[in-house]
Amino acid sequence: MAIEYRLERDGAVVLAQAQGVLTLGCFTHLQQRLRDDSGLRAIHSTLLDLRFVTDIQLTESDLAKIAQALTACQKKLGVHKLAIVARDEQSFALGNKYASIEKGVKEDVIVFFHMEVARRWLGIESPQLVDIAS
Repeated sequence: MAIEYRLERDGAVVLAQAQGVLTLGCFTHLQQRLRDDSGLRAIHSTLLDLRFVTDIQLTESDLAKIAQALTACQKKLGVHKLAIVARDEQSFALGNKYASIEKGVKEDVIVFFHMEVARRWLGIESPQLVDIAS
């Protein structure tokens, strides 16, 4: 299933929510849509909500591919801060693996279990992500 997103604060914040099965294709599709989105600022913060993911089908190699794709289009997808909200231990570990891969890219990545704490770290006051596609 795709990762839905919406932009807030005039494109300075990406609120993204994954649901169902999470695959490399989900991230590839999200990255393409963000690259094509004219409302996205070059430097932005992202909140990635994994609380509604039912299955994760990503390998460490897939995480490296996601990071490489971000590096290749750093001008458009240059994330300042990335907050990942985990659903469980598996998604928390996945987020931490991604954070360790991303150390070479100029972004701060922190994985959280609580949406409120992640939002506070990003300085986002908007409500929790519910029905992000609307």
